[in-house]
Amino acid sequence: MDEVAGQVGSQVGRRPPLFTQVAEKLRQKIRDGVVVEGERLPTERDLASRMGVSAVTVQKAIKELQREGLVKGKRGSGRFVALRTERKTWTVAVLLYDSIHFANPVMSHRLSGIQSPLEAAGYHVHYIAMNRRRADEADASWLASIDLSRYDGVVVLAHQAETSQVHSLSQQLPVVWMDQHCAGDQLMGVRVDMIGGGLLAAEHLASLGHRRVALLNAGRHVAACQEQHEGMQLYARRHTGFEVCWLNVTHSRDHEQVRQALDQVFIGDERPTALVCGAHDFVPLVMNYFDCLGLAIPRDVSLVSWDDVLMPPTVRLPLTVVDIDSAHAGGIASEVLCKLIDQKPIAPEILESQVKPAGLIVRESTAVAPSR
Repeated sequence: MDEVAGQVGSQVGRRPPLFTQVAEKLRQKIRDGVVVEGERLPTERDLASRMGVSAVTVQKAIKELQREGLVKGKRGSGRFVALRTERKTWTVAVLLYDSIHFANPVMSHRLSGIQSPLEAAGYHVHYIAMNRRRADEADASWLASIDLSRYDGVVVLAHQAETSQVHSLSQQLPVVWMDQHCAGDQLMGVRVDMIGGGLLAAEHLASLGHRRVALLNAGRHVAACQEQHEGMQLYARRHTGFEVCWLNVTHSRDHEQVRQALDQVFIGDERPTALVCGAHDFVPLVMNYFDCLGLAIPRDVSLVSWDDVLMPPTVRLPLTVVDIDSAHAGGIASEVLCKLIDQKPIAPEILESQVKPAGLIVRESTAVAPSR
């Protein structure tokens, strides 16, 4: 047990308090497996001697670890490192990248889908907003800012993230990754079928006679945007004469960017007869743009949106949408995480539903392609 000790007395003059430093040193030994599960700790007097601090300081540190569930006391036998199954914190973290907003109704549904099953299972849910500029650092220093000992597991909700960072996280506690490709088989992920959604949109428009369509989305390097395009291109490769114009902007609510992107294809005689919006945020801007050009929806141009959400009053007609059951996808993530935390097998039907198929709801914003 000598490995559990180490001098901290030289840090007496520093903050945080000395007992907190001692607790962190012991905590790290437990995390790293230097002190194994079920192993008995030395007495407080022995630890104090080895670490160069007072017995009172060690006593306070041990109480902190007991409060966290890392250490268990047994009457007449001393204190032991708790078994992993005994040290649940009953708290789960949801890491949100700063490109994901609570105000976004799609994300709101997804977060609700994540939170409700976890709370029903007895967990508290903590949301942690990650700053993109920090999260992209190669050394993953942002992980150091999170006290992982407070959590039993993590849901990482990110359109983009460094795979290496999430792999590093998964070495320390159970992780489920949403909305992003998982490199290798080590990470458990839940993703919606954006390729299938793009394919459905293309099939629907082609069935109405549209041959040249545009796709507008934000973030060329975002996996979901790439997959929307891939799905529509998949249809185009299978059916000669169907063309997809990919318009990509940096921000979906930047009026000028959206206008400039649309100008590339909708100014001129060979304009597309249909537009697919890869996010519902685009719809009000797009409708205003077509109004300015004197183009009526769906008479002159058909419009397909993504996600069946409540639109603002300025959206004057019911939209045809690629529908994603965001709450259901979030629920799958929570179910998988609970299984991982409890080290229970995951049923095949859960694994098979990880990629949630997209559906298409046809309404009044799409119609037969206009004759030229």
